[in-house]
Amino acid sequence: MKIEEKWVYPASDDAVYAMIVDPAFQEAKCVATKAVEHSVEIEPDGGGHTVVTHRTMSTASFPSQFKSMIGDSLKITETQAWGAPDADGVREAQLSVVIAGVPIALTGTITATPSGTRGKDTVMDVAGDLKARIPLIGGKIEQAAAPAIVSAVRSEAETGKEYLAR
Repeated sequence: MKIEEKWVYPASDDAVYAMIVDPAFQEAKCVATKAVEHSVEIEPDGGGHTVVTHRTMSTASFPSQFKSMIGDSLKITETQAWGAPDADGVREAQLSVVIAGVPIALTGTITATPSGTRGKDTVMDVAGDLKARIPLIGGKIEQAAAPAIVSAVRSEAETGKEYLAR
């Protein structure tokens, strides 16, 4: 199932990238998604960084038929492998979201593109493919999981706007 979200940060691409690799922003992002527990790892990687967040999320709001299969919580690992900017200042990250013990994952890209007058804005574009590898019911699980993924992306966008407004 395709997941696509786009938003604009009212800040330069350099300011947005500095935010992305700031542990304080990554911590705020985890808190905003109501993670029960979380940790953040950020490592330089060539001209970019690898950002990894680990979150434990409650399944209390999940439909009962899925909750009985996965338990009271999910352990989610999100990895963003950011590269160096290209000649136009565009940065891209390979995105991976894996849920431990559950055959469902999101893979895709995040693109940060300078925009606006003299690059004063940055357009963020998330494009991914959500796959549940469970025969017969995989599609239903994808449909059930997609709103939570979209909600997390939108929460990250709002958290970023608040962070940049400081």
